[in-house]
Amino acid sequence: MKTSIMAFAALLGHTSAQNFLIINSCSTPVYFQPILSNGDTSGPLNTVQPGQSWSEVYRPHGSTVKIGTNETLGEHLSIEYKFSSTDPDYIWYEFNTAFGNPFASHHNSLSAGDGCSNFLCKANDTDNCYSTVYAGKIWACPLPANLTAHLCDPPLPSSYRPIMASITSTDLSTILPKVHDLSDIELALLLSLITHDHPILTTPASHIDTLTRELSLIALRTFHLTHAIVNCTPSTTLDDFASALLIPSSSSQKKPSRPDYFAPRPLRPSRRSTSPPSSGQIANCILATNLDLAPRAVQIQALELLRTGRIFTRTTVQTAPKRFIFIPILQADAPGKGPQLTSHLNDSFALAHWHDPEDGYVNVEDEDERVERNSVDSVDINHLAQLSQQVEIDIDVKRYQMNVVSFLRMHRAVQDGITPAATKHFEKLMRCLAPIHTLDYVTPALVGVAAKKTYLHRIRITTPENERSMQWGSSLDAVTALLNDVGPEQVINDVLSMVTAPI
Repeated sequence: MKTSIMAFAALLGHTSAQNFLIINSCSTPVYFQPILSNGDTSGPLNTVQPGQSWSEVYRPHGSTVKIGTNETLGEHLSIEYKFSSTDPDYIWYEFNTAFGNPFASHHNSLSAGDGCSNFLCKANDTDNCYSTVYAGKIWACPLPANLTAHLCDPPLPSSYRPIMASITSTDLSTILPKVHDLSDIELALLLSLITHDHPILTTPASHIDTLTRELSLIALRTFHLTHAIVNCTPSTTLDDFASALLIPSSSSQKKPSRPDYFAPRPLRPSRRSTSPPSSGQIANCILATNLDLAPRAVQIQALELLRTGRIFTRTTVQTAPKRFIFIPILQADAPGKGPQLTSHLNDSFALAHWHDPEDGYVNVEDEDERVERNSVDSVDINHLAQLSQQVEIDIDVKRYQMNVVSFLRMHRAVQDGITPAATKHFEKLMRCLAPIHTLDYVTPALVGVAAKKTYLHRIRITTPENERSMQWGSSLDAVTALLNDVGPEQVINDVLSMVTAPI
């Protein structure tokens, strides 16, 4: 169905069904093709002429729409919307540039209406606004809502402040008390959910089971996430790992109210049941205890899951849900003093947190008493995520951040340097810390907090024989004494004390 832009408002007013709409304000035709959420069925190729719009009623399970400037759709902007069985009252949507963006030189928007988080992308703002392969941005909006994609939209006025576009002071006054009431473990998970990244949690070996129980209760009570526990050992196989990620599907959990005596029964039990079960779906929250003990092949499979959001088994391909967080739970007697994962997998985790058992386990201690605690839903998380995207970093604070990175990279105790991925995670965490402190800019203090969480699990301490000054004749005994009991936490504190913060 095509309408002119002048008739667009009337279309919204007279349409009771919820629609997905595309408005073409470009000077050339726009071509697009919808694909069903299962990825198997493609709709027809459509064309929207300049000054025209197109709409369709929401597909039951969502859709991915490829939009380009030519009929081949080789380079295309993707718009995806979905509905979740766990949150049936919300629509989830994203503006994705994984396959290019032929409209990057124009202002484009994807909006679900007032009060919802929207993509309001300025011209050439490809790194910060759109959802990319390396930084996913997925918003949610309560239904009913019409989703509107406006291509080549007139640019925003210079006075526009997107930080307050859909987040009002009322929203913050509701969200922040919940955030400030969270424990240290809950806050680590919240920051990871805001950034769409994954954390590492460590604690002494004797408390790993208690920490795992605490995390499972947090996932269920605080963030309303399904969870699965993967207990890793040196003998864990790929099939064991893949099966442990799944939770039973709702259909497989349904039991008949009474026996069906007329249902056909097998003549003999099947003897071919050695393959792993393929029913079910990947849980929203994966708790992988002692992942460092798992074989290298299993850790590589975990890395594939984090990078692609999929995992392959012998019988099927399982896809991670939109709200997905993978948490290794490792043993460490002190911050940064525990074992590490394989290098590439270790670098994929955005932050690390060491939990001191003396700080307690709030949810485990209150489990029997069933104390009501505040929960943080997906809308709250999306609001904070949108705020973090609009946080400003002053040039002096940016220089301070880069100096911290440089000093860490050149510190004499650091073995393998600092990776570019760590620097990206560093900045994302800085931005996410600002809104929960009621700030729309990054302060030097927030840079220090983010550094301690970003690099705690990444820094590897060199051996005395490989310490840099040994190349110029330093004494091995002196270097050994210097590096004695030095860990990642001491290195970070040392750098923060050496780098001068802007006033």
